[in-house]
Amino acid sequence: MFGIKEARAELLNYVSNISDKEAALFAENDEWSILDILEHLYVIEKVMTSEINNILVKGERKKAIKHKPLDSTLDRSSKYKAPENMKPIKEFTSILQAKERLDSSRQSLIELLEVYDPEELKVNSGKHPAFGTISVEQWVEFIGLHEKRHLAQIKEMVEKRIVNN
Repeated sequence: MFGIKEARAELLNYVSNISDKEAALFAENDEWSILDILEHLYVIEKVMTSEINNILVKGERKKAIKHKPLDSTLDRSSKYKAPENMKPIKEFTSILQAKERLDSSRQSLIELLEVYDPEELKVNSGKHPAFGTISVEQWVEFIGLHEKRHLAQIKEMVEKRIVNN
């Protein structure tokens, strides 16, 4: 569904090979740890699920909503600063805990989407913080792309550690 299943499977498969100790280490320049990134993804999915619910409940249908390219999400050369309410608060302490919480947030998203006809996801839209007005379908697509972006970040972090050790 919109690439989110595949993105999540790839993310969880990759981090399952990382120890809790390594996942808690910080990157250079006070960046987030891997656990922080996973917590950020969890928070984003919860916030986006709530926003999607609000959009669908309001039912602001726009027949000719233009499909926007979201691929810029994957461009790691462009840096974005997460809003305060989407930053990790150091709640995650293990990969297992992160997986459980990510499973929970994904289940909430899927349950919400299953209530609606797929056509409703195409014709209802809301203002996304990065892309302006996009359909609910694209809000969901963004979640998967955002996870892929952060998976690339995690891979870079692991690679740097291997090279530097």
